[in-house]
Amino acid sequence: MEYAETFNCTCSHQTWSMQRPSIVHVHTRHGVCRDLQLYMFTPDMEYVETFNCTCSHQTWSMQRPLIVHVHTRHGVCRDLQLYMFIPDMGYVETFNCTCSHQT
Repeated sequence: MEYAETFNCTCSHQTWSMQRPSIVHVHTRHGVCRDLQLYMFTPDMEYVETFNCTCSHQTWSMQRPLIVHVHTRHGVCRDLQLYMFIPDMGYVETFNCTCSHQT
């Protein structure tokens, strides 16, 4: 089971706070979705599951890339490729964020 991206980051980088939780909404290939809270450690990142998805599944596409854009509580952002394992989830960092933090 793998996790896939549902939408790109739409947060305002100007109002990013170190205390803001890093919530990422992801879907699995099997149609299960979760909101995950990511925490940054050095050099690893781990997550805790926060609550189940209440979004509409009608617009879900299985062809979406398995990339999620996340921000750490230190203000660092990454594009991550997430993989699901039982019972753990690991991740592979694919590349650094190239988004504009001023917009």
